[in-house]
Amino acid sequence: MKKKIILNYPHLFLLCITIVSAWLVLYFIRKDIYNYKMLATIGLLALAWLPTFLTSALKIKIPPVVVIFYYYFLVLSIFFGVILGFYLLVPWYDNFNHLVAGALLVLLGIFIAARLDNVGYLRFPALLTYGLFFAGFCAGAWEIVEHIIMRFLEPRAVAPADTIVDLIMNMLGAFAVVVLAVIDAKVYRHKHLEKLLKKFENQP
Repeated sequence: MKKKIILNYPHLFLLCITIVSAWLVLYFIRKDIYNYKMLATIGLLALAWLPTFLTSALKIKIPPVVVIFYYYFLVLSIFFGVILGFYLLVPWYDNFNHLVAGALLVLLGIFIAARLDNVGYLRFPALLTYGLFFAGFCAGAWEIVEHIIMRFLEPRAVAPADTIVDLIMNMLGAFAVVVLAVIDAKVYRHKHLEKLLKKFENQP
């Protein structure tokens, strides 16, 4: 009987990000390029190792799917957006990023509320409301962080930010997930939502 190969996707993502970031840093140094792209690359590498640090130093267990989503956003916003310049090259790229972020954040919020509610006290509308508020809070926090980062980067590092549009795209993504969750509840009795949330659980 052949042994089944089990891939650890968070570690695989971390390995790929580390290799690419290290290569880019060496490339910038050899070419004597010291600009916002090099700073973004160093930041990408440091942020990529943050979940590993939290897990080992603070003994915090982070579900693998959450870590994968985290790496997904790092790659989309920092690697593609800043380092490769998609924010400048693709006019709709920033809006797309925020749309997807809102959708995934509301799912994460629902998952956190469901995990905290061990006795099943919260009803479905309360879970959706918590997910929306969680997505809104994270979106607002990100806009603050983005503003602070842009203070240290060149103005051309990213496209001119329209905070209101970014927040609207976040909320559109979040509301889209809520509408789908309501349809799933009415038609399939939460079948697809429960199946999706199970993927957020810690793997053995």
